[in-house]
Amino acid sequence: MKTPEGRIKDQVKAWLKSRRVASLSAPVADAVGYYHMYVPSGYGDPALDFTGCYRGRFWALETKARGNTPSARQNLIMKVQQDALGLSIWSDDIDDIVERLGEFFDFVDATLPNPPAQR
Repeated sequence: MKTPEGRIKDQVKAWLKSRRVASLSAPVADAVGYYHMYVPSGYGDPALDFTGCYRGRFWALETKARGNTPSARQNLIMKVQQDALGLSIWSDDIDDIVERLGEFFDFVDATLPNPPAQR
């Protein structure tokens, strides 16, 4: 059985696929982006739940179950990524995630030549 956060992650993955953003475990034909999901193992640097690249622009996302907030370490990771001019956000609501990432993807599409056609 999925946790509340796990259900949000599944919804994010489905939405990313609809926007032609792929991962190694979820390939997409004619992908315009790529994402990776962090799996804690005790080795290396920590990361947010999703890190990705959409048409050459970095983004990262931390998902939370309703009512939860990022840890101090997760806030630090987001700040460092934002300082490097990447989009780095968190949310406990799928509609908020879709709106915010969607606006970012739409902005990237509008500012780069030949935005890809939606399928």
